[in-house]
Amino acid sequence: MSIIMATIHKGTFSVVDNPQTDIFNYYKSFVEKLCILALDGMSKDEIKESFPERMSIVDAMLKYNNVPRIYYYQNNKCSFDMKYHYRPFKKRIEDCKLNNEKVSYHLYSDPVRGHNPLIKEKTLDIFDEIFEGR
Repeated sequence: MSIIMATIHKGTFSVVDNPQTDIFNYYKSFVEKLCILALDGMSKDEIKESFPERMSIVDAMLKYNNVPRIYYYQNNKCSFDMKYHYRPFKKRIEDCKLNNEKVSYHLYSDPVRGHNPLIKEKTLDIFDEIFEGR
């Protein structure tokens, strides 16, 4: 959601850690519940047709004609995220010929944390680096 908000609000940036880049690439059971509970039982095809920019970061970038500055942190030990979010996101950015230079990819390796976010101290270090312009 952070990346989509930064896409809508030009001139802003986003810092993300293990994000879901396309809702439909998330676990099927959660996607089905979302469709039923939040989207009045619409099918995936109906949702993709009606508002793709709400489900996919790249679709939002295409709709709003903006690639914000993104600091993308990804645990390469979270195989699900790597397979269904990180790699497809990078590939789609390239395939759509979007400005990939505005995305800083940072892979880290933490088999214990998996999909869980970085520890607080590391996150604060990242924020310090970004705001100090290093």
